[in-house]
Amino acid sequence: MTALFDPDEELLGFVAIGRNLRESKQAEAKLHRLSERLSLAVTAAGQVGIWDWDILNNYLEWNEQMYELYGIPQDSLDKYEAWAQRLHPDDRDRCDQRINAAVAGKYEFEEEFRIIHPDGDIRYIQALSNLSTRQEAR
Repeated sequence: MTALFDPDEELLGFVAIGRNLRESKQAEAKLHRLSERLSLAVTAAGQVGIWDWDILNNYLEWNEQMYELYGIPQDSLDKYEAWAQRLHPDDRDRCDQRINAAVAGKYEFEEEFRIIHPDGDIRYIQALSNLSTRQEAR
């Protein structure tokens, strides 16, 4: 709300702008419900991690299960290069090439690769991806 004054600084009135947020709030509630359902499905499925990679900002976002699969503390990995360092050396180049091809739109990234767990064990990971653009995310 903004007060309006004449040149003599006499109050003329107020201007206010209202906006109906019902649709926005409904969409927000629906997104929250879908997020809860996805979380429940992932928990029920067991060893399933979910991740998101913002390519432009080189930022990785993982759910709790991803950190458990990799055996690292939460929020200890947030860049692509940090993830790539966890890969078995024999799998790094192949995975990097396949990810770059997926980003270029040649195909979806579906790959099985090895990681080196902090305890020294080698673990096998199967990754499936779905590439989306910023426009699709909106």
